[in-house]
Amino acid sequence: MVLASAIYVLLYALRARAACEDWSCSVSRGLLQVKSELESQTHSATDETTKRMPVNITVVDSSTNSTPAPSTNHSCANGSHLVGSSCVDNQCLCTNGVGAAGTTCPQQGGMKCEICFEGFHLDGSECVQDVCGKGLHMVNGTCFQNLCFCPHGTEATGQKCLMDGSTICESCFSGYDMQNQTCIERQCTCAHGEAQVGSNCAKGGQENCTVCFEGFHMRHDDVCVEKVCHCQHGVASRGSSCPALHGPGCDSCDPGYYLQGDSCLPNQCICPNGNASNGTGCSHDGTVSCASCDAGFVLSDGLCFERQCSCANGLPQVGTRCPHRGHENCSICFEGHHLINDTCLEKICSCDNGIAGRGSHCPETGSDFCVNCSMGFHLRGGLCLENKCLCAHGKGAKGQSCPYPGAERCESCSSGFELAYGTCNYKQCSCDNGIGTLGPNCSKDGMPNCSRCFEGYHLRNQKCEMKNCTCGNGTAATGPDCPAPSLEQCSSCDPGFELQNGQCRVKKCQCDHGHAAEGIRCGNHSWYCESCWNGYHLFNGTCNENQCNCQNGEGTFGKSCSSDGAQNCSRCFDGYYHRNASCIAKKCTCTNGTAAVREACPLDGMAFCSSCQDGFRLQNNTGTCEFLVNEESIS
Repeated sequence: MVLASAIYVLLYALRARAACEDWSCSVSRGLLQVKSELESQTHSATDETTKRMPVNITVVDSSTNSTPAPSTNHSCANGSHLVGSSCVDNQCLCTNGVGAAGTTCPQQGGMKCEICFEGFHLDGSECVQDVCGKGLHMVNGTCFQNLCFCPHGTEATGQKCLMDGSTICESCFSGYDMQNQTCIERQCTCAHGEAQVGSNCAKGGQENCTVCFEGFHMRHDDVCVEKVCHCQHGVASRGSSCPALHGPGCDSCDPGYYLQGDSCLPNQCICPNGNASNGTGCSHDGTVSCASCDAGFVLSDGLCFERQCSCANGLPQVGTRCPHRGHENCSICFEGHHLINDTCLEKICSCDNGIAGRGSHCPETGSDFCVNCSMGFHLRGGLCLENKCLCAHGKGAKGQSCPYPGAERCESCSSGFELAYGTCNYKQCSCDNGIGTLGPNCSKDGMPNCSRCFEGYHLRNQKCEMKNCTCGNGTAATGPDCPAPSLEQCSSCDPGFELQNGQCRVKKCQCDHGHAAEGIRCGNHSWYCESCWNGYHLFNGTCNENQCNCQNGEGTFGKSCSSDGAQNCSRCFDGYYHRNASCIAKKCTCTNGTAAVREACPLDGMAFCSSCQDGFRLQNNTGTCEFLVNEESIS
């Protein structure tokens, strides 16, 4: 009986363990502790007829399965209660069985059974004593043999089946192990992969993998271990960073090395003018870092700088040609300087009759080279030469009397010429409105004697007289406007005339629909009428078409209208008729009613009514008013 009770306790512990959300639940959770009353019965239970004493079972949760209670309302979820500031699972009490726990226990400390001990069965929430023997159960007062189940093995029978419908196995199939009379699929472990199960697992709990996670490989004993690469001069790649086991693979490199692909290579610096630093002396591969410098270079902060002298007016010596850094020692001089004792000095030239060149304006020290000349001299090829002027009819000036070489400036004149403001001119006669004669043709300088006349003048008796033309009906042209003397050529015309090809013609205006004005009557107009044709009237020199008026119709126009604005109708509006050039409203007659007028009257004077007097009715088709007969009086 004690063994059966222990089995029930163990089954409850397994069920409590399966209810955990994960394997973090303590193994001790769900273990049962039988009180001293159970221990005292262990020795006295010799047969099934022994009086069964009630036993209380308490579930001990050594893992203190609790969760912090919410700080806002201090309440716990269903199936737990508040202890201090934490929520602890409820635990019910049960006589002769295992009490409910968690969500199946509605109230902490209440009476509710979940599993009954041997010899007892569950009735509602209590465990009551059986009257049947071991391996039997009662249904409606009748004892039936218990029937157990075992999905993955051979189920227990007879007295070995302690509770009807429970899962109790006697033996297990291949690949399953017996745990607490239940066949559980054999489960190996695999820390870094997928574990073997069932018949592929030789022993439960043993490390035996079937597939490894990324970054791990299968060892010969079916255990997944982390891949480790090989790395010289650095930290080897491991796990998923290692492409191939024991193959080359570095995650990082030692100082003085850099990572290229999967390998650590020594840093290789560069030094254009010396010996490069390598390995630990080179912090980064490919950078400029020098350990020592070539001849003519100096080392500063890991770089080789060419030794350089100074030179105020040129390029300094550098490298091996510079014995001491910063000393004056020139290699090439700037323009206008020359090298003397490793120093660049300014060039200084000489110059007659001007200012000597210096620096870049002196090709060679001591040579003749001018940059500017004194008055009367000009610069050519670095020399100051005397100015010499030209004179066509005499002797040219020179020196200070000549402003620049090649200019026209005379010093004296040949025979037949006279000097005036540095020019030798022919003797010249005077001429009003023309050009006087020159040289031999002029007997005396300044005497009136014309050789040719300006435009608008003609030569007569060695004088230039103005040309005068003739003009009828206007003003004659003179001077440049007169082609030849006495020729008929007008410059302007009298009123009523206009200029045509140099002659004054009678002015003629234009006129539409009438007779145009001429001469002075035309005035300044190009279009101007004197009189108009029939059907038109004159208004401000323009012939406009006559337009007659018409009340209640459309007026005539043009020749049909004798006078502009007169009353004369060509067509009448609807409801009117034409009479004596006017539109008269149509008016009908009507007996016993109101006569129709205008549009309602078909024809003037016609008998046609628009409405009737009382006692009469309008006939719409004839427009007449008929007498209404009183039907009541007739009847």
